[in-house]
Amino acid sequence: MDMTTGQAVSVYGDLVSAYYGDNSFGSDTAEIYAYRMQTCRPSLLLDKSTETFRKADKEAALQAGENLLWIIREFKKNFNARVELDGMTVSTLRSEGLWHRVQVKVTRGLER
Repeated sequence: MDMTTGQAVSVYGDLVSAYYGDNSFGSDTAEIYAYRMQTCRPSLLLDKSTETFRKADKEAALQAGENLLWIIREFKKNFNARVELDGMTVSTLRSEGLWHRVQVKVTRGLER
């Protein structure tokens, strides 16, 4: 995990809210934005036309994807639930990262 405790707790809390059907985005679905799981946002620091920006942006997306996967693994250790990523797979998150956002649906009682 490469993010602050506050960031992790916030996203984890969104999954818990979705588990209980009380998430503000869509009851059993949380909308998770990449920037919430990044320690650095290259778009705020670098000229977007440079190769340095493109590399940093890719690294930030990969970091966000890995951080989300870590949070989901920790969540599933504590809750009997199925977690589905809308339009993404685990392998996509690992290889391409999370660039903008993903909707995460949490269904209770289907797996541990």
